[in-house]
Amino acid sequence: MRSPEKHDAVPPLRQAIGEAEATKSVMRSPAKHDAEDDRRPAAPRPAVTLAMTWWEKWAFNVLHALVAATGTAYFFMKYLVAPTDPFAVVNHPWQPSMLAWHIVAAPFFVVFFGMLFRTHTLRKLASTSPRNRRTGWTSLVGFSVMALTGYLIQVAASPAWITAWIWIHVAASAVFVVGYTTHMVVGWRLGRPSAIGPGTLRPAAPLAP
Repeated sequence: MRSPEKHDAVPPLRQAIGEAEATKSVMRSPAKHDAEDDRRPAAPRPAVTLAMTWWEKWAFNVLHALVAATGTAYFFMKYLVAPTDPFAVVNHPWQPSMLAWHIVAAPFFVVFFGMLFRTHTLRKLASTSPRNRRTGWTSLVGFSVMALTGYLIQVAASPAWITAWIWIHVAASAVFVVGYTTHMVVGWRLGRPSAIGPGTLRPAAPLAP
């Protein structure tokens, strides 16, 4: 049989060893502590949702109206107006100005379309909602062909190719103008409170005095 003194001395020894281990774990070096923290998985960052701002939308619509108006006016003056002077170089005095404004405004129009493509079109393509998607696809395809042929007109050397790109550009422009106008009208109708459906919170009517 072991002596009571030896038997009673074991628990204090274990307690001292436990306190030493605890002190050692607390007094770790900062470098080791930081290395262990670096191995931990980082918390996921919240996703940033891009949204179309009001000034992007209005600037795009103003440029759209300017490009469409100058392009339509130039087409009308070049192909549908007969010159009064048989020796005139242009059919209408405003014809060169309409072409100049059209060419100057078109690059800014393309830039703003790229901004809206990032903030609006990509988000709508990733969405599963079919609301107003058909007119959106029509606008996207029409704009892509219109912009591409607009630059091909400037670099084509053959008269046959220039004529072909011009008429493809005119057809694509008409598709875009009709598609985008319909897209805006349908989007406005879907955004009205009456189109949202029942259960939508509306502001309460002011109390009568």
